[in-house]
Amino acid sequence: MPVIPRLTFDEAVLAALTAGMPADTPGDYCQAPPNVTDGAGRINRKHWVLRPLPSGVTEVSLDDPHAIVRLEYQLDANGSNARQSQWVADRLRAAWIAETGGTWTYPLGSVDEYVVDRTVALFGGPNSDAPGAYSTIDNLYLVVN
Repeated sequence: MPVIPRLTFDEAVLAALTAGMPADTPGDYCQAPPNVTDGAGRINRKHWVLRPLPSGVTEVSLDDPHAIVRLEYQLDANGSNARQSQWVADRLRAAWIAETGGTWTYPLGSVDEYVVDRTVALFGGPNSDAPGAYSTIDNLYLVVN
């Protein structure tokens, strides 16, 4: 079994989230806040940041079929008001855990076969509508076997 550098997983997570960020999806209760979308109809990357959190894992060894590794990421959704940052965070969480027909809607490419689960821990965000810079922070987890 191969040994895969953590960076390979990090890049796959970033690509999946980027692909899964349509500004509006059918059934949305609200439209995209102003200045959030790019020209391709996706949420502009300036409104969200993905940070791999140090977990002591620099590479994932897949030699042991019973070994489970959990990779952790911090996801910051940013906006010019609380509602905007929470709107962006909602879309990011939905893209991360979305499934279609029993498979991930936004796959992780070459590392997808090693993924056991994807989860998210909600930390919430700001409650103010006053103008300013706001961030909603969540943690994403990727369980690899």
